[in-house]
Amino acid sequence: MDSIRKVLPTRQVRIWTILLVGLTSTYAGAYMPADFLNTSFWTILVVLSYLMAPWTAINLTDFFLVRRGHYSIREMFSRAGIYGNWNMRGIVAYLVTFAIMIPFMILPFYTGPVAAALGGVDIAFFVGIPVGGILYWVLCQSMDMKAERAIVDKADANLDADAKPIS
Repeated sequence: MDSIRKVLPTRQVRIWTILLVGLTSTYAGAYMPADFLNTSFWTILVVLSYLMAPWTAINLTDFFLVRRGHYSIREMFSRAGIYGNWNMRGIVAYLVTFAIMIPFMILPFYTGPVAAALGGVDIAFFVGIPVGGILYWVLCQSMDMKAERAIVDKADANLDADAKPIS
């Protein structure tokens, strides 16, 4: 189950997904321009690093500093659980961090003012990691972690007893 609807990964869904990805990749590889790896692909990787920097910082901060590794497996799959559908603190931290990163970015179609002032040095990723982590940590200071840990311990009691082997 994801946060929108139930997902049932049947054999037929997996086969069609593999075929679709394979055909799309083959088509893309056959018809990409010759300089794709030097321009477009580089741009895609840079944009992905911009998108991943805040996300990585938020996840690491949540795991190591906020929840300290205490998560409830059962509660993750419950819409009415302690985690809910969306972590608004995480979303706010992500969006604000991404906005803060923009002046530090360099792309073929945009150069941020700070990156230009640094002589064309792109440090957006290195800004996004600490800003995202610190901002998320600050936003989480109002959370009652003792109460959450008690819920986690209760919800996951006997979790191993309920486990079934994967077939």
